[in-house]
Amino acid sequence: MNIVIRPLALNGPTITIRKFSKQPLTYQDLIRFGSMTPEIAEFLRGSVIAALNLIVSGGTGSGKTTLLNVLSGFIPTAMSVSSRSKTRPNFSFSRSTSSRWRAARPTSKARARSPFRT
Repeated sequence: MNIVIRPLALNGPTITIRKFSKQPLTYQDLIRFGSMTPEIAEFLRGSVIAALNLIVSGGTGSGKTTLLNVLSGFIPTAMSVSSRSKTRPNFSFSRSTSSRWRAARPTSKARARSPFRT
C-alpha cells in the first residue's frame, strides 16, 4: 500500500494498493495480453539461456516483477540463481538452486573491519 499526500500528490491524497496474483503470469499470458510478442519472448528466452546480463528497470507498477517472474521461468534447472535487491523482492524462485540477497548499509563494526570505504 502506498499513500501520497500534498505536496507530492498535486490532485489531493492518493492511495494505491498493489496486490500480486497467487499464480504468476507466464510469457504466454503476456503474449495473449499484447504486452509481449512471441519474437521478444524468444529473444528473452535465448538471452537467459545464454546467461547474458539483463537489466530490468521501470517505475512503480510498470511490470518489473512480472517480467522477472517470466524471465525466471526461462532459467535452465542446471543453472543456479542469485538475485540482489535494495528492498524486499516481490518475486521468488521456486527452485532449490537460488539465493536471495538484500543490500543494506554496513554497521559501524562492519565498516571498521572492511578494507573498502564508502
